[in-house]
Amino acid sequence: NNNNKASTKELIELIKEDIDNFVDEAPQFDDITILLFDLFKLKSTGVLKERTFEAKDSSLDSVLEFIEEELNKNECSMKALIQIKIAIEEVFVNIAHYAYPNKDGNVKIKFGYNEKDKTATIHLIDNGIPFNPLLKDDPDITLSADDRQIGGLGIFITKKTMDNVLYTYENKQNILTIIKKI
Repeated sequence: NNNNKASTKELIELIKEDIDNFVDEAPQFDDITILLFDLFKLKSTGVLKERTFEAKDSSLDSVLEFIEEELNKNECSMKALIQIKIAIEEVFVNIAHYAYPNKDGNVKIKFGYNEKDKTATIHLIDNGIPFNPLLKDDPDITLSADDRQIGGLGIFITKKTMDNVLYTYENKQNILTIIKKI
């Protein structure tokens, strides 16, 4: 309560410091777990910008234009812009190719921005086959491209370049969320 303006990371350190001061010289006899949630409101009303696209390769340019427009409104760095666009392309193309076998489908994209910590959150939502790409083993990048198994490199790049990548399956929808400080 004395540090309600501190960041989550700072609060963890302050709580640990308070615990250490309280126990003084007493030996630790059990684990200490500290879990904090950082609840934030999105810029302005908190409403995400949302658009729906056909899950087809031909929609990719429109998807990337939508994302770039929203990122530029929030003064995104060029490096983060390129990384996010690559991640979106990888995820969107995989949805277009594999989520809806033998039928047409859509991808809903929701864009949110947290002004406090300058973080973009992008949700890609489809009603296709349930699939959690985060469960796929990372490719062995020590192997040459000829020796490496096909697939998985796009989500690997996405996981390595984004600050966080999350997956849920809710209400018969795949929801992949990428979070990146811009």
